[in-house]
Amino acid sequence: NPGDEVIIPAPYYVNYAQMTLMCHATPVIIDDPTSKDLTFRVEDMERAITDKTKAIIINTPSNPSGKIIPSQKIAEIAAIAKKHDLIVLSDEVYKCLIYDGSKFRSIVEEEGMRERTILINSLSKEFCMTGWRIGYVLAPEEVIATMTKLQENIAACVPLPSQYAAIKALGGEADYSGRMVEIFLKRRNLLVDGISKIPRLACSAPEATFYLMVDISATGMTSEQFAVSLLKEAHVAVVPGITYGKCCDSYVRIAFTLDENKIKEGLQRIHSFIERLV
Repeated sequence: NPGDEVIIPAPYYVNYAQMTLMCHATPVIIDDPTSKDLTFRVEDMERAITDKTKAIIINTPSNPSGKIIPSQKIAEIAAIAKKHDLIVLSDEVYKCLIYDGSKFRSIVEEEGMRERTILINSLSKEFCMTGWRIGYVLAPEEVIATMTKLQENIAACVPLPSQYAAIKALGGEADYSGRMVEIFLKRRNLLVDGISKIPRLACSAPEATFYLMVDISATGMTSEQFAVSLLKEAHVAVVPGITYGKCCDSYVRIAFTLDENKIKEGLQRIHSFIERLV
């Protein structure tokens, strides 16, 4: 309803806030600009809850940070949701791309959370099907019934060719995700190693996803200044961290979705750009 509130911890995928606004609700961003590790505090989330709060949106593994919300924090969020009678929307589209044996736990696994979780997933990342536009939702029956009524006015259904593509993807090779992880792991390691050798830049290897957050604080530039200058002078596109919350303004996000040769070329251009900075 108009005036209802949805809690969104930063860093966050920017569309969450826009989708909330489209529903005439108010996005409440949990954003700590003093945060040094691109994470949020559960106590800040609980302090933000009011009598108008209806839902919490979490994204694990995270776009943009590549971090996985630890199991203990998942349990704490579940406890808050049950205490305050809230719905949790859990965006898990990157759980197919997890590296180095990192552990992922869905909030739906917590006791009493199946009844109050809307779990969002997609074929886009796991099967490289971004253009086919297929996602899916698991939620209580009454929620799905309402979502279907709303969707009918926007898109009646997934196009038939996309549905057949999804059947093929889901019924295909069992090791497809494993091969995807191998490819992205090599790209991640190449990018992390390259960034670590560039002066004034720093990064930590992400646990998941195909995104790397690069700390640019030593350049003295804001994320937007850095991204625009890098694009104009070196023709390398990155996303300014401010897009994902104030806590990210000393970072830019790089996607390692291109092949290794292009990643190497991008690293060379970034290195040259940094060397030209006064």
